[in-house]
This record gives sequence, structure tokens and C-alpha cells, in this order.
Amino acid sequence: MESLSEIINRINKEKFDPNINDNFENLDNECLVCNGARWILDDGEDANTRRNAIPCECQNEKNQNLDYLLKLRLFGLDKLKEFTFDNFRTDGSIGVSDGRNLSKNLELAKLYSEDPRGWLIITGPTGTGKTHMALGIAHACVKRNNPVTFKSMQNVIEEIRSTISTNEEDSYNILIESPFLIIDDFGTQINSNWVEEKIDYLFTYRYNRKLPTVIVLNKSIFDFNDRFQMKFSDPNLVENIEFKSKNIEIIKSGIEEIHKKSDIKTVFKAYENDKKFPIKSMIEITNDFIKKSNPMWLFIYGVQGSGKSYLSSAIANELIKKGKEIFFTKMSNLLESVRNSYTNNQGNGVLYERCKNIEYLFIDDLWGHSNSNWSDELIYKLLTHRQDNLKRTVINSNVDYKNIFGYDTNKTTKIGSDSEFTKWVCSRLSNVEQVNEIQLPPRDLRKHLFKKKNTNG
Repeated sequence: MESLSEIINRINKEKFDPNINDNFENLDNECLVCNGARWILDDGEDANTRRNAIPCECQNEKNQNLDYLLKLRLFGLDKLKEFTFDNFRTDGSIGVSDGRNLSKNLELAKLYSEDPRGWLIITGPTGTGKTHMALGIAHACVKRNNPVTFKSMQNVIEEIRSTISTNEEDSYNILIESPFLIIDDFGTQINSNWVEEKIDYLFTYRYNRKLPTVIVLNKSIFDFNDRFQMKFSDPNLVENIEFKSKNIEIIKSGIEEIHKKSDIKTVFKAYENDKKFPIKSMIEITNDFIKKSNPMWLFIYGVQGSGKSYLSSAIANELIKKGKEIFFTKMSNLLESVRNSYTNNQGNGVLYERCKNIEYLFIDDLWGHSNSNWSDELIYKLLTHRQDNLKRTVINSNVDYKNIFGYDTNKTTKIGSDSEFTKWVCSRLSNVEQVNEIQLPPRDLRKHLFKKKNTNG
């Protein structure tokens, strides 16, 4: 199970709604005893005796359900109520987890949740069920009326950073002192020295006081520095649950067959005689991205058929030749993959996690799909993670960069879902300190390449 940090972040920003009855489903299912009336009549001593109305047992059940859902909302788990021990699959049929040790891992997690003491470290590859298991522990605590704080590491970092502008550390201190803290997806974030010191203090404080803590790692314990290694492997305090993945092969590049032979020189040659096109600038920007160790992002735009996908694929192919790890995906395919993963209780899914963490990501046809507030939120979270963690990214789109650079939700130009998340995506992409643009001229490069192929044939 991949990280659910994007979902948790939204939940933690929601305010408690006192009209909570309107927000929960399945509380008014018709009772077979009272037919939904919630009251029943007693039998009475005889036919002439007045019968009294008494509460049906379903009232107690509904009150208990509402009480439980209120607690989930209080602890920020109401949108994640399906991730429990009850629906944790131990046969390896969901995700990429090897089913041979899942039953054992589930039993260990259940035992820990019954009496949380010390630390529990959960490790394993992406898509194996780590986050689901951590959420299962959180739900078990809520059912026992025990307080629990569940946060993704990205949420923790955002709360630490917020103390700079507010000069208040209340939320940070709550994490430090929490009776039971669960942190998901810790390991690959890149932070300032000040944030790293705050994170180190958080863990050191809880470690020294042996406060119950569950930490889900997104990399091996041995990839951390010595201080973290010592804490995460202390036999006197720490229990470990390790997930293993099936021996399956994930697509290496994602580049479609038609573009596997895309070549940079062919693109350059196709535009060299276009006097209006700044070919030298495109060559310089493209070569910088391929050769520099920490290049700026690329945003490639133009009309349909202008060669955006071809140029992106050509850049990707050059990086593959240099031994770089790349992944190429159409945005519509990524969104469909995430939808399917939600249906199967796999969170955002393996493909989304690969897009978050791959060294070089190529996103094809941004906003060329059916857009919604949900899809733009997902895009925003992905781009934010990659920019904040200095992940190299190439994006192509039909959307004119000038409209992105000057985007405002009140403008007549529609981009994506025209939501707040759209505005935030545009803000990220219009950062000239981090993003270079390449505008391709309005010509059909595909026709040019097809004609050249036939001529050569």
C-alpha cells in the first residue's frame, strides 16, 4: 500500500462539522424489526390493554455507529474508514505484497494495537500494504476508545514549517507529546537543516521517553543515518514488521512503442529551417536538462501534432542511454490507474508512487483528459512532492504556458477544473526559478516524420 499523505493532508485541514449526521452514510438503513420506525409496541397483557411504544434495539446500534464515526472524524480517520484489519487481505491478491508473511504481519500488528508499548517500525517496498496496516492499528485504537494521532511525514513537515510564519508550536508540540503517534511514509523527503533538526528532536524526545510510536518507512533502515538506525533497530524498544514484494517486473520506462526510437537530432533537424523558431534556445534548454545533474523542469507546449510527445520521448531516450531511471506516462493513464487502485483499497496505487519517486518523470498531455477538482488535487500533490524533493520532471501539454503563467480563477481562459488546486498547479509550473518552457511552432511534426519515413523507405 503506497502512502496516503495526500488524502491525510486534506483531512487534517478540514474543520469539525457539528452537523455530522449529514456527512455519514448507512446510518438510516431500514431495520427489519421496526421497518425504520425506530420504535416498536410491546405485546401488552391482553387485547384491551394499551400497548406502549418502546425503543427498538436499532437505536442503540445507530447511536454506537454514530459515536464511532464521530471519533473517526475527531482523529482524522473518517475518510479512511475502509482501511481496517477486517479487510486487510492476507492472500497477496492486492498490491505487490508477497502473501507468505502477511498473516504473520497482521497478527503482530493486532497484538501491538491491543497494548501499544514501545515502537513499531514497518518496512517494505511500495504497494505491499504498509499504510493499510498502520491505519488498521489506528482504527483498532479508536474502537478501544484510545487516542491516536495519524500523520503522513509530509503533514509533519508542513506543520513544522508553519511554525516559522505563526511563531506557534502548538501543533508540533501535540505530535511530540501525543500518547500514541503513527507516522506514515518517512524516509525520502529532502528538508532544510532546520526542519531536519525538528524531526530529529521529535523522534529523540519520543524515543527517550519510550512513547508508543508507529513509523512506516519508505526505504530500508540501513539507508538512514546512524542516529536513526540506532533508534529504529533498538531491540529493547522496537518491534519490526517487514513486508516483502512479489517477484514481479514493473515497466521500466513506460515509453510507448511508437516513441521508443524518437531521436533528439531528428527533432532539431525538423525545425532547423524554420527562421521564426528559436531552435538554438530549444537545443540549449534540452541539452541542459539531459546533461546537468540538477536541471530545471521542462514544460513543453504546442498545438496537437506539433511534436510534444516526440520531443519528450526523445529526451527520455537520451537519458536511458546515460543509464538514468526514467518513467513516461500519459496523465489520463495515471489518473485511471489511481481510480482503479481506490476501488481495490490500494490507495493511490503503485503507479502513482512510482511517479512520485522516480528519478526522471515524463508527464504526457497534462490537462488533455477529463478534468475535475479531484484530478487537479492529485496533480498538485504529485508536482509539489517532486518539486520539494528536487525530482527532475518534463511535462507536455496543449495548454499555452502564457495562460498558466498568468492564471487566475476569474479569467475567461479555462484550465483544468478551474479550482483552487488548478491555481496551485499553475503557481508551481510558472515558477521561473524551477521551470523552463519550450513552445513548439504550430506545424504537424507527425506528418513531417511520416513523410520522411516513407521517403527513406
